[in-house]
Amino acid sequence: DDRFSEEIATVLGVPFEVVPFKANPQGAAPERVKRHHVHALPERAALKITFPRVEGYTQAIRNRIAFDWENVPPLKIDPLHIPTEIEMRGLSMTDRGRLTMSGPEVQKTLPFAAYGGQNMMVAYATEEMKNEDKLMAMRNNNRHFTHIVVPHELIPGHHLQGFVAERNRTYRSLFRTPFLVEGWALYWELKLYDLGYSKTPEDRIGMLFWQMHRCARIIVSLKFHLGQMTPKEMVDFLVDRVGHERSGATGEVRRFIGGDYSPLYQCGYMIGGIQLRALHHELVDSQKMTEHQFNDTVLTYNAIPIAMIRAGMENLPLTKDQPANWEFYGTHPHYTPPSEKSDGKTK
Repeated sequence: DDRFSEEIATVLGVPFEVVPFKANPQGAAPERVKRHHVHALPERAALKITFPRVEGYTQAIRNRIAFDWENVPPLKIDPLHIPTEIEMRGLSMTDRGRLTMSGPEVQKTLPFAAYGGQNMMVAYATEEMKNEDKLMAMRNNNRHFTHIVVPHELIPGHHLQGFVAERNRTYRSLFRTPFLVEGWALYWELKLYDLGYSKTPEDRIGMLFWQMHRCARIIVSLKFHLGQMTPKEMVDFLVDRVGHERSGATGEVRRFIGGDYSPLYQCGYMIGGIQLRALHHELVDSQKMTEHQFNDTVLTYNAIPIAMIRAGMENLPLTKDQPANWEFYGTHPHYTPPSEKSDGKTK
């Protein structure tokens, strides 16, 4: 009838052995089917039908959302019933810098606000807690105790410290020491206290509470590792001598003795802070460096011990068997804010 033969499409699927290049050939190869190409006659080219290549679809639908505030039910916030975590991803372009809520299990070893990865971890009362534990969690993390948390954990503390360390002398991370890592954050707690960061008596008490706590850490952690203090005695010491809530003191002790920290780690806060304070006195108070130069230089030295940073900043000679002289700080004048000075004399 002078017509083309029908066109057949073979649909391949499961099982895979029916796919031609997967199947084992049996007998002679089939004869190739002759293919025909259809072309428009030159005199009818203007009538040629072409089919567009579709790259995608879009729906041009405009929606309008109306919000009736009058019918929105009120949200009652009860401090004793706080969700474990509040997600706000829909309002944020990234998860970095988020606030996350520490649950009851996390608070057994981290009873206070902390910095984890790129997030601030907030320790507070959760619904699963007993009422007594809720009250202790809120007292542990009251506004005045947490006043110094952001400077310690973020800027100018650990976050800034880590940002600079990732960009300067990264090979020195092998020599990471808590005397520099935690000492830097504690140094800023001391300095900000001197500079009047605490605006109220309650804020000053909160900052002094943490300074006292860092001193107590040295005593309880070293005595534990020397076999001179039991975990219960450590908790009692923090409660009686520092003023901790028992839940906070217990969580701190769990973390100290859990095996994740070296025996000298808890000493690193206060001792490292005092070392940096003394180095500041040697270089800035003597006008050898400006505040800006001092802060930038310390951070760019990365994670080596502070005694080595001191040797580099003061161009002190070093030998291959250089002893670790970490007791260089000695005594030095306490910082006196300008507001307390008059005619060159301290009021």
